[in-house]
Amino acid sequence: MWGCDVTDFAELPKRWQQLLTMDDATLADVIVTAPDREMKRPAAAVAAGRHPLPDHLVKLEREHVDRPKATLCHAALVVLIRREMVLDAALTRYFALWEAQTDLLLSKLSLRWLVSAADTFADHGRTEADRVAGMAATLFVNTIKLYETERHYLMDIPATDENRDESMGPFDLDGITPFRHRGDSIGNLFKRKDRVVQTLGVSGQILSRVMQRASELDTVYSRMRAIHTGKGHKW
Repeated sequence: MWGCDVTDFAELPKRWQQLLTMDDATLADVIVTAPDREMKRPAAAVAAGRHPLPDHLVKLEREHVDRPKATLCHAALVVLIRREMVLDAALTRYFALWEAQTDLLLSKLSLRWLVSAADTFADHGRTEADRVAGMAATLFVNTIKLYETERHYLMDIPATDENRDESMGPFDLDGITPFRHRGDSIGNLFKRKDRVVQTLGVSGQILSRVMQRASELDTVYSRMRAIHTGKGHKW
């Protein structure tokens, strides 16, 4: 069906296996409904901001209610790829899903999940063009995210306020949430850039220098970097 066997997902929970091995017609036609159970997250997982894999699917189901199953399958694959679980099979299924459901995914994914798709193509795209286009999309939206965060919140919240993140509610950017001063999205963006530019020759060096200079000048990148406190995600 998509170049890998069902057994490639055998180590995953059964509900994940069922979702990832659905045929294309079912993924396109069946709509996600609200899950019929509550998530049960161990205290350690809550403290670390993680979801155990079985219950993470419940979280994803809640996010994708009233959307086609293909969007849920896409989100589940992104989770596996980020965690590098059954990575080869997940990537094979991921690219096959995009080939089979391009129009549906483009029309039904929220901006948040489109950016996740761009991140995935930047990290794992099968061609240089895929990786560059993914990098361009994630760079574009994350720049908007920074400016919108500053515009909506940081003008009114002192830079010294250590509870700043708790003072910032979500803004409506189709699933895109504000940048948190302990967040990892921009640090990950710069790390992703470092990986992508290795294959780009002079054009990659130009991209790298442009992003470096933008972080040194008086821009939203330098202003956000000045108040960022996530030690593991500096840029």
